[in-house]
Amino acid sequence: MNIDIVKKLLPNTLEGLKWGLTHFDGVEFDIRLSGQRSLVIHHDPITVDDKLISSMKNSDLKANNLFLLEELLMDKDIISSLKNGKYLWIELKPNCEGKKNKSRLIADKLYSQLINELDNTKFPKKNIRILSFSKDLLDPVAQDNELKAYPILPYINECNMKFVLFKALPRVIYRSLKSHLEECVRKNYKGVLFARQYILGPLALRHPSYEKLTELMSQMDLELGSNLGKVELESEFPLFHRFSDKTDKYPRLAKKGEGQIIAHRGTGTKGVLIPNNEET
Repeated sequence: MNIDIVKKLLPNTLEGLKWGLTHFDGVEFDIRLSGQRSLVIHHDPITVDDKLISSMKNSDLKANNLFLLEELLMDKDIISSLKNGKYLWIELKPNCEGKKNKSRLIADKLYSQLINELDNTKFPKKNIRILSFSKDLLDPVAQDNELKAYPILPYINECNMKFVLFKALPRVIYRSLKSHLEECVRKNYKGVLFARQYILGPLALRHPSYEKLTELMSQMDLELGSNLGKVELESEFPLFHRFSDKTDKYPRLAKKGEGQIIAHRGTGTKGVLIPNNEET
């Protein structure tokens, strides 16, 4: 197909997240705490020139063109999208000191700042979902009557990603997904998100089938979701929220009664190319 490309939309940017909300049921993006307690929309603990975000002042954030959550919360197009049924899936990221994860130390601060910014901007909370690989970061959220918390399995230390797949493998093998669901009910989590290895491939034999998981969803009043890796698989797991890094095939909107189809970081990790005749 011969299409002239005029620009590339990048992940975790305001323009990219708006695009994702237009073409999917929701978007996922990452926030982390700066040195002055601002919430920054950024995946990694450091900037492209190796500056630690958790140590940066607000003036440094602006100088490095970092995108603040507050900017998104004040955007009229974003607010309109949520009022029209779209969703924000906000992933809480830890502060890192080398390979040391400081989630436990910052959990209350991060939660308090998130609530402050939501309240100060009068942003609607109904269609916001909070997720994290860290139970420490999620626990304060789980006690909030207006926000919904979702752990991401398997739990990993995001401050030490070396050999992360190898280290996560035993956690997928030795603890059943059903056991995690039971814990989530006790902790007042509203759902569980998990790696596709729990339901696809040889490791899936260790865990309940899709049919059994849908029964557990109903019995426990939980929502489930995963990144399936392939667009073609989304129709095989219709009741799950389906997170996707594959955004070149769009629009993709869930049918009535299905789980959402959510654009990872708005545009996918690598961004998305936009034809010259497409509005953003």
